[in-house]
Amino acid sequence: MMTQPHNHPTPDNFADWDTPAESTRLVSYSIPLTGVTGLQFLASAEGQARFCWHTPAEFFAGIGTAAQISAWGANRFEKIQHDAAELFRDATISHKQAVPRLFGGFAFSPNFIPDNTWTVYSPAEFVLPHYQFTQIGPDAWLTINVLVAADEPFDEA
Repeated sequence: MMTQPHNHPTPDNFADWDTPAESTRLVSYSIPLTGVTGLQFLASAEGQARFCWHTPAEFFAGIGTAAQISAWGANRFEKIQHDAAELFRDATISHKQAVPRLFGGFAFSPNFIPDNTWTVYSPAEFVLPHYQFTQIGPDAWLTINVLVAADEPFDEA
């Protein structure tokens, strides 16, 4: 799993990118949040990397990057699926509704070569936000996602 931000693989250097990351695990800790809307959460991070996704019933927003997975080529779907499974495999997750979520997408073409508009994205790229706002119906949570050493106990994380 790669967690390097803003430096993307190309067909020429892809082999250099397919190296294992240090042994880490995800700790995701959530608390109920009252009196804050998703838009207020986003406004608090003006000038920082942030995003949102919402429907009439749900609102998700993220600030920062706890982990990033990306892939290139025809097997990008399988690579992302594998890396996501590895990211969540030994995760400590404190709340079932405010689970950590990956946000991103895939290029339609396996040989995606971006123009200037898309050069900051890989053909398959997903981000786990460091700070995640989750609202499902009337309930909202703040989740903090962090990668820690694989052998670090949760209460020290």
